[in-house]
Amino acid sequence: MSGRPGSNRRHSAWKADALPTELLPHFSFNNLRLNLLELNLNIKIVKSNKLLNLRSKILRNNMNPSKCIFRGDDNKTSFHIGAYIDGILVGGVSIIKNKCSYKDFPNCYQLRGLFVDFNHQKKGIGKMIIEKVESLLKNKKVNYLWMNARVKALDFYLKLNYTNSEITYNMNEIGLHYMLYKKL
Repeated sequence: MSGRPGSNRRHSAWKADALPTELLPHFSFNNLRLNLLELNLNIKIVKSNKLLNLRSKILRNNMNPSKCIFRGDDNKTSFHIGAYIDGILVGGVSIIKNKCSYKDFPNCYQLRGLFVDFNHQKKGIGKMIIEKVESLLKNKKVNYLWMNARVKALDFYLKLNYTNSEITYNMNEIGLHYMLYKKL
């Protein structure tokens, strides 16, 4: 059961309303209290192709979605998370088993392409996606999660206890990135 009054549909996806309210973040915007339960947020594993259109829109300035496929998206060890509100994709991320070329991390995965639709940013959805990813990786006994983070996303990841390696580099047209990581 989904846990929503009047709903009898079954699914295996993680639901925000399955947690006690006190465990969910609340945010104040001009004295408005937004409870994530009201969003009907559903975070689940999806196929990579489900993420391409929104990945293109948010991360690549509406580039042709077929050019937004990451190397490793279709590997058997990769998985992808989609965040849905009322059945509409609003965020996602790809998790790829990929060795870090900057640090020697045993048993690690790379986080790639975290995005949240512009209309749903600053609501805690990105944080909940990351928490879901970390939980899944911990259950798989993965030791490290690492990423190439854009400058504008740096504070977001640091607040989630990622370590800044201080390694920086430019990535094509996208710009300056930092290599971040977290021991799980």
